[in-house]
Amino acid sequence: MIWHYTNAQGLLGILGSRTLWASSADYLNDFSELHFGRTAFIAALDRVVKQLGGSTDEHGKPLRGWGLWVTAEHMRERFSPESVPRLPGAFVTSFCSDGDLLSQWRGYSGGAGFSIAFDEGLLASIKGAGSQLVPVVYGDEAIAVFADKIWAHLDGDDDLTVENLGDLLKHVSEFKHDSFKEEKEVRLRVQSSEAQEVRVRAQGDRLIPYVVLPFKDEAVVEIRVGPGLDQRTQASALRHFIKASGYGHEITVSGSVAPFRN
Repeated sequence: MIWHYTNAQGLLGILGSRTLWASSADYLNDFSELHFGRTAFIAALDRVVKQLGGSTDEHGKPLRGWGLWVTAEHMRERFSPESVPRLPGAFVTSFCSDGDLLSQWRGYSGGAGFSIAFDEGLLASIKGAGSQLVPVVYGDEAIAVFADKIWAHLDGDDDLTVENLGDLLKHVSEFKHDSFKEEKEVRLRVQSSEAQEVRVRAQGDRLIPYVVLPFKDEAVVEIRVGPGLDQRTQASALRHFIKASGYGHEITVSGSVAPFRN
């Protein structure tokens, strides 16, 4: 199971509509997340160029893997702080591998929230073409993982085709700084298509593009009441809502045991 943390309003919206929202990866809460993934990609390109070995010309440009070196230089310019590049239609929604994680209760719902457990296998019902459920990779490990992906995509000239480069860039949103490691995040990455309607929602003073992902009833396995709430009354109200919403299977309702303090 993987867990999605949310507040009371989010819980009712998710269960009532039987949908999740995947936000554009360009509009993540912390821009540094995306910057870290881009930086890791460039560092991985540099690593592969170095691993290819070979001599260099009088300007220090590698004679082998020259095309890859050019790609790295292009990415450095494209991903500079002054530029506003866009990922190729990537949308993400976040989950956690732990359904009772104190840092998640504090960070996402102030302790007074809920975590929804989804069956990973049944989440396949909301995945479209080009989508993937992936654990987030943290810190320096991201460079090694990206380097492995680059090696797997190299063509016979030790270079990347435009198609392969685009495929690699889809993974930028799967990497975060090591300081986020305790989040234990798993992301559903969705590549938008012309068939999907991209909507826009408000989050405070910001506008966030997103796509709607419907799921089957049976994908919801358990719902946990946060430690900052009166768990007995909230669990009772939650059971009433589940029944009124027409869910025909048993959904476990439990309470957090995390040692939360207001």
